[in-house]
Amino acid sequence: MSLSLLLDGTRNLSAELESLMYVFLYIATGARLVWKPYRNEQREARAVKFMSMTYEFKRDLLSRIEDPVFSAAAINLQRLFFPSNQYRRNVTVQAFRRALADARG
Repeated sequence: MSLSLLLDGTRNLSAELESLMYVFLYIATGARLVWKPYRNEQREARAVKFMSMTYEFKRDLLSRIEDPVFSAAAINLQRLFFPSNQYRRNVTVQAFRRALADARG
């Protein structure tokens, strides 16, 4: 679930792409997401997800991804949605596709 949906119920294309990123991270980490235990507690899930995607990204997520291409894609997507640890709500399909394509080299 996207942070914008957790924050204020916003549903748009960027929120859907963000949700797709979380599905990718779920697969890439082998279902070992830090916020998974909080899925029924939205306030806590939102805080843990934000910290994991920003300040604790390397420790909480990147360290759990073994495949180098998946790692590169995760880094690119994290930078797309959380540039300089700020949450971005206006990601386009083109930018999302470019982040994935750039991970392949």
